[in-house]
Amino acid sequence: KIFPPHALCVTNNGAPGYAYYQDKEFTCSHDVNPLYIKNGQFDREVAMFVATVIEQDQYRWQYGRKWRPERMVNSIIKLPQDANGNPDWDYMRKYIKELHYKCITTSVKPKEAPIDTKHWKSYKYSNIFDVCKGFYNKKPEHTVPGKIPFLGATDHHNGVTEYYSKQD
Repeated sequence: KIFPPHALCVTNNGAPGYAYYQDKEFTCSHDVNPLYIKNGQFDREVAMFVATVIEQDQYRWQYGRKWRPERMVNSIIKLPQDANGNPDWDYMRKYIKELHYKCITTSVKPKEAPIDTKHWKSYKYSNIFDVCKGFYNKKPEHTVPGKIPFLGATDHHNGVTEYYSKQD
């Protein structure tokens, strides 16, 4: 199965709770849950923000508590909310963009204020994301190098373990 781009892929086994943004079509094992924003689309900045929030909860999914789609859809994620009570995707995007444009200095480093989360709202994953399920497959014995990333349960290389062709 080939998944469409603009997904946040979360490992659910092996190294559970790692999250990676995929901006191109990909395939993945059943150890990865692709997430897609309902009525929207992940971009790099929003994906980085949400991935950081997800990775802060990694400890919850260790020691045999696999974070399969059946469990994930009922899980809760706490995110900033807009005036209508929906996730504030614009705030998340702007926050990450500002991190990339801070001036570099060699003088005394200022103390950064922690993010104020007291006005954030808890959302059920299934209410804001389409949680997809990877599929069980044996890695093909491929002979043709491909360009489609295969995502597995790893905490390295943005989850990519190999590249396949559509023929594989």
